[in-house]
Amino acid sequence: MSVKKFSFAQRFQYRFDNLMTGGLMPLIVILIIFALFLTIFITVTVMVFHFEEKSNVSTSFLENFWQVLMHVIDQGTITDKKTWSFRLTMMIPTFVGIFTLSTLVALITSRIGIILSNFRKGRSLVIEENHIVILGWSAKIFSVIKELIKANANQVHACVVILADKDQIEMEDELKEKVKKSKNVRIICRTGNPIDLDDLEIVNPHDAKSIIILSPDDHNTDVQNVKCILAIVNHPNRRNPERREEGHLYHIVAELQTDNNKEVASIVGGDELTLIVSDEVIARIAVQTCLQSGLSAVYNKILDFDHTEIYFYDVPELLLGKTFREATLAYDDVIVLGILRTNTQIVLLNPKQSQKIRNSDKLICMAQDDHALPLPNFDTKEYIQEDKILKDGKNLINAPRSVMILGWNQEGFTIVKQMDSYVMKGSELCIVCDDADKVRADLDILMPLKNVNISYQEADISNRKALNQLPLAQHQHLMILSYANKMHIQEADAITLVALMHLREIKKNKKLEFTIISEMLDIKNRTLAEVAKPDDFIISDHVISLIVSQVAENKELKLVFDQLFDAQGSEFYLKPLDLYVVPNQEINFYTITEAALRRNEIAIGYRLKEFAESPAHHYGVFLNPNKKENVFLKEGDKIIVLAEDL
Repeated sequence: MSVKKFSFAQRFQYRFDNLMTGGLMPLIVILIIFALFLTIFITVTVMVFHFEEKSNVSTSFLENFWQVLMHVIDQGTITDKKTWSFRLTMMIPTFVGIFTLSTLVALITSRIGIILSNFRKGRSLVIEENHIVILGWSAKIFSVIKELIKANANQVHACVVILADKDQIEMEDELKEKVKKSKNVRIICRTGNPIDLDDLEIVNPHDAKSIIILSPDDHNTDVQNVKCILAIVNHPNRRNPERREEGHLYHIVAELQTDNNKEVASIVGGDELTLIVSDEVIARIAVQTCLQSGLSAVYNKILDFDHTEIYFYDVPELLLGKTFREATLAYDDVIVLGILRTNTQIVLLNPKQSQKIRNSDKLICMAQDDHALPLPNFDTKEYIQEDKILKDGKNLINAPRSVMILGWNQEGFTIVKQMDSYVMKGSELCIVCDDADKVRADLDILMPLKNVNISYQEADISNRKALNQLPLAQHQHLMILSYANKMHIQEADAITLVALMHLREIKKNKKLEFTIISEMLDIKNRTLAEVAKPDDFIISDHVISLIVSQVAENKELKLVFDQLFDAQGSEFYLKPLDLYVVPNQEINFYTITEAALRRNEIAIGYRLKEFAESPAHHYGVFLNPNKKENVFLKEGDKIIVLAEDL
């Protein structure tokens, strides 16, 4: 095999190229060595040819070396010498000095530019502890950050770190535009791929108190989120999982769009992972809200950090051995919803009133803030107004329902399955959309439905003429779903808004009695939709953002939400006032609480009919009122309760 011979010039060029790409410091060292070597050479030349004799310069080597070095550093020094031989000789170090210093300045300037450029790329290491890491970028991130800012408003040095495959400057600009700056919570953005192990190290997830993984706005991204979970729990520098008693497990909250990869994600994440399946959660809330007007306002107040929240409290010594009934009547401004068995992580919402409270339990409470639980007061019977409680309160009849869904997206399949589990046998469901045949074919693949009979109609839901031809009078509840999978967010919301306004006008003109729930994708469009006065809104991304933020702050909340959003067990209902107390009079909430307990329910608030369409009054919803204070409740008002059924 022949070996190619390279010339000296080629080898020199190769070595020089390697040197130039070796970084800043090697180049600076070479420049300094070159300047020193030339200074020594000129000094020796001046002394050998005795140029210094006519210039009154000391003949010592060090003095001559210093004079030459000054010419290299300060080019103006050459004017001080009057001997032409010295002047001409000093031209050499002067030009070398110009070259050396200009090159050095250029190198340093270039290096500073590179440093600034790297900073703009968002690749610098984050050195924080007990911070919140958000992996991924989507429209939900703004609501998530707003909620995290509220939740950490009382913290001194709270920090949220975002890692996304997006330019850092773009992320910061969008956040400045859509999220109000907080004094106590710092927002740090970094650019990188959340499933890359090296990029993950940038945000220091190993010292974070919680890690949130968001799904991007495009669909079919669940596999990437599973890979992201895998990258965290199997990272070479991960926390020691054997030291779980010392809090060394991660607290990962991951969003999945569908349940297709739920089992795989659970296996990968284990105890360190809390999953939020978007389609599943939205479908359950949509069905509950569709069947109960006003429920979305209740959920928004509970999930929002601005209002009443759900907290877990250690059991006070005075409550040990007491019954759950006694606990519910022991606080003026705290509502006890249930018990968490900490040894088994079992949540008991609205348990039997005779249930004894143990030392190892935690109380699941609804309160205004997370301050310490006040001392219980067992002398509250004096506040109960027996004469105002209805002794023979009637029961609601859970009859078959008739529901119409207008529009369609991937959540629709889950909504149909959830609807089947909520309603009575013989209920009717009509699906109206622009591709009804395809929806019919896809739904036929689902398991047989037990309680719902489905019919289909193909129509443009934004067309008034088409809506007028629909059998609206035959249905009790209407649900408008956005075309989220087929259109841009704003375009899909526009169709929903138009359909909503048409339906409201048809309802008014024909004096129909159906309720309307509308799914909106962008929370900003809610203000526009309020013109049409719908009964309820479901803002998909906003609801998921609220739940993700809540669970990121408290992992145990997921156990509560799973029960609340399930057709089995207890959930929230808005029931007529006259099931509990005599209407059209002033009454305190202790009395309402007692009336609800006699029906094996927990009263958490009320809804005033006169404010049902007022956003300023939270659509008439008032949660966790002070139980001692009187409120005037009229016929048509509702009591909000936690109950097993109607």
